[in-house]
Amino acid sequence: MNENNILTVSTLVDGFYDIHDVCLSIPVLVNKNGVAKTVNIHLEDTEAEQLRSSADYLKGILQKLDIDWQECHDGWEKSTP
Repeated sequence: MNENNILTVSTLVDGFYDIHDVCLSIPVLVNKNGVAKTVNIHLEDTEAEQLRSSADYLKGILQKLDIDWQECHDGWEKSTP
């Protein structure tokens, strides 16, 4: 069965409210193949700024921990059937 469901899941963000290169839990359309697309939701300006601030904070933590998110992401994609 190939149902399309909107769920909030952690996924690599690329352009959602000008956020790139970090995983966040955001609403996405999920089907049997995984995340099909990001669901665009309206955020007020202050909410969008808070989300960007949270993303920047997470990126800072990754840098301090010396974690290469791209290497982790690429390795995960190679291991996914």
